[in-house]
Amino acid sequence: MNEHSDYADKLEREADSLDEQSERLGDDIEDTKKTWHERQADAGVPGAVGDPPGHDAGDDVEEAVGDASNQSEDPPPESQGPG
Repeated sequence: MNEHSDYADKLEREADSLDEQSERLGDDIEDTKKTWHERQADAGVPGAVGDPPGHDAGDDVEEAVGDASNQSEDPPPESQGPG
């Protein structure tokens, strides 16, 4: 029975460790989001300009898909072979 309790203790320690790591990761994510939003609000930060008010991030995906469907049906020249 001692072997089982030792194993259970080991698993409990691993679970506690994973909980701590998960909590730290959650904190890191929140800090990163906060920093990103602060940078988006600062026009002096290159490349971090925020989206216009009312912009939905899902629109970007729809635009990209729409652009891809409007492209020529012909394969790129390098895949057409000699000709």
